[in-house]
Amino acid sequence: MLPAEQQNDPVFQRLKQLKYAPIISIHLWFDREFTRRPFVGMLDTHVQWFFNKSAIFDSAETKKGYVSLVISGAHAFTDWDDGRLLVMAMEELKRLFPEARSAVLTRSLVIKEHQATLSPAVGSESLRPAYQSPLRNLLLAGDWTKTGLPATIESACVSGHACAEIISRGQTSFPLGGEVTKTSGGSPEVPRDREGGQPPAVSNPKKGKGIEGEVIHA
Repeated sequence: MLPAEQQNDPVFQRLKQLKYAPIISIHLWFDREFTRRPFVGMLDTHVQWFFNKSAIFDSAETKKGYVSLVISGAHAFTDWDDGRLLVMAMEELKRLFPEARSAVLTRSLVIKEHQATLSPAVGSESLRPAYQSPLRNLLLAGDWTKTGLPATIESACVSGHACAEIISRGQTSFPLGGEVTKTSGGSPEVPRDREGGQPPAVSNPKKGKGIEGEVIHA
């Protein structure tokens, strides 16, 4: 999407060195609910996470018996076809949730995200870009930018808020940023530019209500 004359800029060239990790989501619809646990970490299994979408959403629009399973860092499974992934997921699900053995699966959907998240390989932190780009009025936002946090949804939110702050204050033409600094409260700020200027700091994110979860061994 970049103009041809900008694609060789060192900043954009460094982005090509970043590596990504795949995530596979397996959505399952059963004819009944077999647990009220909203979120479970699964151990001794290939699937790591269980989300009870029916319990999490808890709305009339979400039918009982809708759950999703997640395999993070799914390098070993991206070549598996949907049927093979479904068989594995069902076997592990029934092993950890005995009540699921009597539930009937009515629908399934497998989603493979090959570049789901930034892989924290050695040296990747030095490749993550600041919010300001070499192009005037082009800002970079995403969990892969230099936020001072791991490449998680929190990192993505921090970058989005930071770019919004820069835009709202009309400071999109700041030179390319450098190191991420911290506020007194510990949250990341927009990186300082090479000439010593300081774009606005990121506001501290508001604390939200989390989802209670637990860990189950296979």
